[in-house]
Amino acid sequence: MIRIFQKTASAPALLKLKKFTLVCATITLASCGAAKLAEPGAEDVKRGAQKYPGYTLEMMKQDKAMFEQKCNTCHSLKKPSSQLSEKWPSIVGGMTRRSLKKPEKTIKPEEANAITRYLVTMGKQK
Repeated sequence: MIRIFQKTASAPALLKLKKFTLVCATITLASCGAAKLAEPGAEDVKRGAQKYPGYTLEMMKQDKAMFEQKCNTCHSLKKPSSQLSEKWPSIVGGMTRRSLKKPEKTIKPEEANAITRYLVTMGKQK
């Protein structure tokens, strides 16, 4: 059966099959590397409310969704704990400035504030 396939398949068809396999493998590997973000919980909200009075679980979930939506358009998501909490405001500020160069991906000030709140709260603590 393999022998029949080898005799009947043309070189361009085999090349297309190899390219397709490579693309599938690349997509699979890339999705494995994406950050798996934990759902915010009561302890996270308590920590966030110390810095942002009135911060609620619902707000935190909305901020997380904003982070996932906006930041994922330009690069893969990083785990918030990959940086110290105090580093996130300047990182988000830099990304916000970069987004201005791409009107379809612009991060508005209120979106940047939401993303920063989430990342500072979930970031690595000293």
